[in-house]
Amino acid sequence: MTINYKAFRDENGSIILAEAGSEIAIQLENNDETIEVPAFNAQTDDQGTDMTPEPVTQIFSGSTRVYGYASENWIGANNTLGMNYVIHNSTRGAGSIPSVNWADMGILFPKGAKMKRLVIKGRTTNDQWLDTLIHVRAHDTDFSTGASIDSSAEVGVKEIVTAKPLNQTNNGSNSTDMHMSTVDLNDYVFENDGDLHLYFKPDSNLTGTRFWYINFFIEFEL
Repeated sequence: MTINYKAFRDENGSIILAEAGSEIAIQLENNDETIEVPAFNAQTDDQGTDMTPEPVTQIFSGSTRVYGYASENWIGANNTLGMNYVIHNSTRGAGSIPSVNWADMGILFPKGAKMKRLVIKGRTTNDQWLDTLIHVRAHDTDFSTGASIDSSAEVGVKEIVTAKPLNQTNNGSNSTDMHMSTVDLNDYVFENDGDLHLYFKPDSNLTGTRFWYINFFIEFEL
């Protein structure tokens, strides 16, 4: 185990060592005499300046083809190949939110990652596709080896947001035009190493299978 210490001299010339991120301080001997001093918070320096690292904004990006069926079910990523596959074609019911499937493969994020926003740009192949509902969900639990997760009740489902932000028929345009919009992810913070899932539902009257070609990015802080 590696422990990082910060060292400085106090007003008496003694050297103080402090373990980073703790309230533990070690007073080294001064003139062969050990002097007790109060512990200080090692997240600040000896001038009281906050030394906590600032979170870094990062991006995950992808692209896919979303299927839209006449049944107008929610559509998720292929549950075998996940978000990096070229198509979203797994149906997840027609309810107010998509049904839960423990085997769905999302985008894996580390513990502590804060979800900021989802930005989507795309066009459909048919103007019967009028608009799109978007649902974002986390599977946030301990997936460590030995957890034996094999049911939807065990994946730590956290519903983040349902939105219809695209307004694909706004201002006289239709969904075959290119549209871009943003979904606020409500600063959701992963409590574990877990995955994020995106689901899409045509808000339309489709008479057959249609497609929505999109690229997107997820902005997060860590």
